[in-house]
Amino acid sequence: MSRAREFRAKEPKAPIFFRLSVISYELGDLHRDIAFSIRFPQEKAAHMANAKLSLADLIVQIHLLCDELGFDEKELEELGWKHLEERYAEFKRRGWVSVT
Repeated sequence: MSRAREFRAKEPKAPIFFRLSVISYELGDLHRDIAFSIRFPQEKAAHMANAKLSLADLIVQIHLLCDELGFDEKELEELGWKHLEERYAEFKRRGWVSVT
């Protein structure tokens, strides 16, 4: 049994939109933590520690979603890298520039 399936077995049954909601708020927490680390440089270490935990939580929720949908995580990761490579080639062709 996969780790994701093991943890999902401990959860009460819920519609998939609950998992999507958790993913959304974990992403929001990550966004806030990184924004605050920039806005309040004297607190950067604390906000980056929170960002690390938010990102870890987000990754785990994505693993749980993959299991819930019956998707192979390794296959999705390879598909994502391939898609990113294709997008980078397109961006380069279109004159991709740095943003500061």
